[in-house]
Amino acid sequence: MRRSTCLTVGFSLTAVLLAVTQQVASADSGRGDQSKADAIETVVNAAAPAPAPTDGVRVPVAWGSKSFSAHGKALDIAIPSDDTGKVTLVRPGSGAGLTVGLPSSGNAAGAVIARGGTVIYDSSLPSTDVAVQVFDQGVRIQTVLTDSGAPTEFAYPVSVPTGGRMSVSTDGGILVLDHAGGLQGGFAPPWARDSHGASVPTRYEVRGSTVVQIIDTTNAAFPVVADPWLGVNLIDWAAWQYNAGYGWTLRVSPSWMARWTAGSYAVGAAGWDELYARYKNSGLNTNLDGMRDQFICHEQVVAIRDPTKPTWNLDEWRPNVSYLQTVNASCNPGGAVWFD
Repeated sequence: MRRSTCLTVGFSLTAVLLAVTQQVASADSGRGDQSKADAIETVVNAAAPAPAPTDGVRVPVAWGSKSFSAHGKALDIAIPSDDTGKVTLVRPGSGAGLTVGLPSSGNAAGAVIARGGTVIYDSSLPSTDVAVQVFDQGVRIQTVLTDSGAPTEFAYPVSVPTGGRMSVSTDGGILVLDHAGGLQGGFAPPWARDSHGASVPTRYEVRGSTVVQIIDTTNAAFPVVADPWLGVNLIDWAAWQYNAGYGWTLRVSPSWMARWTAGSYAVGAAGWDELYARYKNSGLNTNLDGMRDQFICHEQVVAIRDPTKPTWNLDEWRPNVSYLQTVNASCNPGGAVWFD
């Protein structure tokens, strides 16, 4: 699970970061500098935890008429051409999406694509660069604090739906909800690391419609890399499996966000809607009420009881009982129950 990912750091990481720090410091500060963009990308890649399977894989970005674009699994992503714009993640056909502004002084800094595909902004904020990396399950936005002159607070304006709100989770992440409590997307719990690979204290605060990341660089070795991870999707993939003597089972791999928001009925309902929209033309058309109850039960119960379970298995052949009876049967209607 991504949020528990640990990064083992040794001498090689420190050496890479120190070497690239010198390159960044000596690089031309003008926007459009390819060598500096490549150097910043190296710093980011050295500091960032490796993605877990539910984060997905890196996907390429392409230049459009006014912005960069990328496509993940049932996810469309737009990245602005300068840092006064916004990153947008949209799940096509669902209405779910997340729009977040980048940290900026208001003086536009143009983007350069580094050789590895990272979109780099040579920010006009002091001693700061911004890097955006796209995965097929979300977007990672990194601030790179090059020295002690960098700010320690970075603002991410969020387009919260009318009547909606942002909710801070117990582990420090943030959910963006619509007026009915439906999940629009979220920020995973933040991390920050210095040039020795040491964790740097960091947290989010919600100020109105803005998420502010606060980084305590008191004892940090520069450069420091800090990350908000943005996501929208609750489903990674799903595949059918036939069980002789029983029938068909839909094996569902939940995204990191589905696992992270474990226990929420509303998230479970949103996840089912996404699953149905993506797989209704791929056999998901029988016992829908019962399958829905099984999915929501997995979000509320299994994701807590067994957080690393690879797939949530929805059995088409099980009886359609009430949701409470589905929970009573440990998400397996027709099986053993807790209470008669």
